[in-house]
Amino acid sequence: MQATVAVTADGSVTINGERVQGPVAVKTEVLDDIATISGTLGVYNQDQYPILMSAPTKQTYVYCGGCYVVIEDISTSGWLGDGDQPDPLDPEDSASLTFAYYIKDDIATKAHSFLYLPNDGSWDIELDYSIMISGQRLWRTRTHSPGQGRDASPVFAKETAVADEWKAKSPLTWDVSFGDLVWSTDPYPTITVIPIKNAMWHVIQHKGKTGYTYADVSVNWSSVEVSFDGMGKTVSPLRFTGSGNTITMDLVTDFGGDAEHTITIARPHIFNFANFNPVNRSDELLDELKVSSFTATNHYPETLDWSTDPA
Repeated sequence: MQATVAVTADGSVTINGERVQGPVAVKTEVLDDIATISGTLGVYNQDQYPILMSAPTKQTYVYCGGCYVVIEDISTSGWLGDGDQPDPLDPEDSASLTFAYYIKDDIATKAHSFLYLPNDGSWDIELDYSIMISGQRLWRTRTHSPGQGRDASPVFAKETAVADEWKAKSPLTWDVSFGDLVWSTDPYPTITVIPIKNAMWHVIQHKGKTGYTYADVSVNWSSVEVSFDGMGKTVSPLRFTGSGNTITMDLVTDFGGDAEHTITIARPHIFNFANFNPVNRSDELLDELKVSSFTATNHYPETLDWSTDPA
């Protein structure tokens, strides 16, 4: 005897493709704890194109939870952000390019500093980043409405309904670091910081030569393994390639102009099979029913380690 049991996107249960029950309660978690996105953000080979006032890579940033960590070429534009630190100094004679790296939210710059290339002999910039934000709580709201012919309720259970939504746990806290820059919870609340639901990596490439890596990002998501193995995308002239927890960007053709792209990384799914126990009407485990196989997919790397042993 074999049966395929599935929970569809709307929460309905199907057996061998036939719907047998409407949406069911499948919540196994009611608290979303502090989440941390961390890794490195970098630009490289900024000398691999004729330097005419500006660098090949204009800007790259990681965004999550309302916070940005940014590396930006400001050689021609100058510093357009705000913050307590002064504008960049006049670069030394040996420096050709001026980069800013900074932390910001949707409203203002929170911390920033500057780098001059190639005053240290390197045309690469790679900085560690970490964005940690407190989580959410599942909040249930119960409503009721009178049945036909009455103006008061509830009288019957079917006149009540519940709705669940995730709400930020109060007080909201955050701790962001980027290179030697830090930004922690302000004395006053900011409406732009929210619990982490996804992360984005954004690149603006101004020009470049094929065959060179110009930017990359590595992503660690709290204690959940992140793997981009086998994943890639080309948005000519940009090419993105995943390997482990890192995505690199190089060019498939020489170009001069502007090209940009954003990659969004979704929150890891929570898998919980603790209560997957087929039983009969006497609440006895049915030994002849078991999980015989799982479907593995690169979209959810955790599935690659699933096993039916012991069956």
